[in-house]
Amino acid sequence: MPHQEFDGLTKEDRRQVPHHHDKIIDVEGHPRLRVGFWQSRYKVPDHGSLHGLLYSVKNNGGTKTEKSDDTALAMMQSIEDMPHRPNAIWFDQDEAIYQGGTDRAFPAVYIFDDDTKVVAVFNKQTGNFVTTCQLTEKQETELKGTHNFGGGEGWFSGKVNNLPPKGITSINSFENDVMGITPVDDSQIDNSNN
Repeated sequence: MPHQEFDGLTKEDRRQVPHHHDKIIDVEGHPRLRVGFWQSRYKVPDHGSLHGLLYSVKNNGGTKTEKSDDTALAMMQSIEDMPHRPNAIWFDQDEAIYQGGTDRAFPAVYIFDDDTKVVAVFNKQTGNFVTTCQLTEKQETELKGTHNFGGGEGWFSGKVNNLPPKGITSINSFENDVMGITPVDDSQIDNSNN
């Protein structure tokens, strides 16, 4: 793509530019989907924790995963593997809509892991990956009942949706993440030589 043409793209369009690391989900009986590298790299800081990546907890209670090529690739691999999980559910019927009832609604394809409650969202028209998140009980009921998700009450309220994954405990600390050591409390230190 010529540089001038690339410069004319919106930020959203730039994240859909093909990359040699893009992954394809091609499962018989379902639409062919693309997990794009640039979109994944954009989404990994807020959503990487849902796919088993290291994260820290921000002041607002949301999660943050380091934004890098490696973390984007790891999240992409997890999303590519979702259809092969034992309790994966596809929502690719005609009535599947993302953010239905808002001006941002579009026909969608969802791959939902019924064990972890993590969903991957794709634009049905393009097949491109859009986002991933862990559904609340209310959102899960909405998705299973109406095949719509994301347009519900309070969706754009500023409420944090990228909370630490349910069932996973964060053990992040400077000592653990940066230094590679497990911190100990003072009672475990021998101060007899002081």
